[in-house]
Amino acid sequence: MDPIALNVTLNGSILAGTSKSMLENPLITVLIGAVVGAIAAGSIQFIIEERRFRRQEKTIKIQAHSNLLGCKHRLLQYFHSYFLLNIAARSSQIYAKISAVGLIDFIQARDYLLISDNEAAEKYVNEKFNSKYEESPDLRESLRSKEASEKLQLQLGDIEERFWTILAQIKTSFNDIETDDFVKEIEIAEESIGKLDKEITEIFAEIEKKVEEDLKSICLDKTNKYKYADNPNKNRNEFVDEKMKNLEEMRDSTIQDAKGSIRILDTKIENLHKHLEHIIKAQQYSKDCKLFCSDKICPFKQPADKKKDSI
Repeated sequence: MDPIALNVTLNGSILAGTSKSMLENPLITVLIGAVVGAIAAGSIQFIIEERRFRRQEKTIKIQAHSNLLGCKHRLLQYFHSYFLLNIAARSSQIYAKISAVGLIDFIQARDYLLISDNEAAEKYVNEKFNSKYEESPDLRESLRSKEASEKLQLQLGDIEERFWTILAQIKTSFNDIETDDFVKEIEIAEESIGKLDKEITEIFAEIEKKVEEDLKSICLDKTNKYKYADNPNKNRNEFVDEKMKNLEEMRDSTIQDAKGSIRILDTKIENLHKHLEHIIKAQQYSKDCKLFCSDKICPFKQPADKKKDSI
């Protein structure tokens, strides 16, 4: 018997045969299809989630941008109203005091001083002053303005708290150096307003102190401090004119200072607002995304954006 030669070829037919048999197995085919389907579904889900995240991120930025604009108007208006009321309260109170001094007959006080009855002179001036001062409509106006300014100050505190909460949200959402710089400028501008409020308090306190100090010298002769004036009421009238003029000038000056500080804060907030607006417009869609994209097609672009690219 002739030996039978082995018909073997080294072309991978055994492996190929195995793979073919596996592919012909219905169960294997189903499993492969399931894997491929899962991968495709996962990719689609990723795209959906990515798109949802970007929309959510954009919504948060737009909302923060809108909140800043709305809160800005309330904040600035409250600052403006507060300063006007606060200055009115302080200036009206001093105005009432100066007006009360103008209604005192200092000749009677001088006559007491001429007989060295200083106690009687002081009692006379104090009684006349208090009666005119307490009846003054300017004092009542001062008290109303003071009460209104104090209530407004509490409301202003609430608005400032919301304003800084919005700024914190903006810093977190936008997270860029320029935004941080703009926020820092706003912080400095608001600190200046706080310092101005303290300065205004000190300014009017100094004016009030000066009124009380100069009141003591109305009965004295202006050219000779060691004798009493022949006509102290003339000194009184000059005192009233001078103090009223100084008070009006300081009132107008502090109002202008307050308006100037508020305008600076307005400018700083507006700079941030425009910066955020520019970022939002520049981020209408993702420029770095490459998922299922070509040079002209991006699943994250709106139809209007696609139309622009095709032009």
